Amino acid sequence: MKKPILFYSTIGGAALVLASCGDAQQASQESGSPENEVSAPSTYSISEGSHLKWKGVMLGIKDHEGVINVSSGTLTAENGQVTGGTFTIDMTSIAPLDTNYTEEQTKEKLIGHLSSPDFFDVQSHPTATFTITAVNGTEVTGIMNIRGVEHEETFKNVMITEENGS
Repeated sequence: MKKPILFYSTIGGAALVLASCGDAQQASQESGSPENEVSAPSTYSISEGSHLKWKGVMLGIKDHEGVINVSSGTLTAENGQVTGGTFTIDMTSIAPLDTNYTEEQTKEKLIGHLSSPDFFDVQSHPTATFTITAVNGTEVTGIMNIRGVEHEETFKNVMITEENGS
């Protein structure tokens, strides 16, 4: 069954949104009485067209925001809470959406800079990954791998909801 979902998180003041329209696969579960029934874990396959929204701030002077595509991944949730997942991000798809540009400082220059070896080195590292390793309430911790370098990252205020808001 197709089930559109949104995965929200905030990092400081920046929002991170993963939009997905994947197949939810229900895990098998013993039937219990309705009052004791707990929803079974669901695994969502991240579909084409999913993306992350990003925001970057340069020394508190200027900020940029945009989207980057998620090329594949899965998200596991139980009782409306994220429990696990892994995502592959297409670093070649970085696209600023803000309007903080001048004739000298163009959007194309920003994309070139972010794609260069000085930043993400997209030619040598066209993908990045994030694997969830722990969940504590609405905080999700995982291993972010960018440019072949792994760092533990924690995202706060993580929520998952169907796209129609339920």
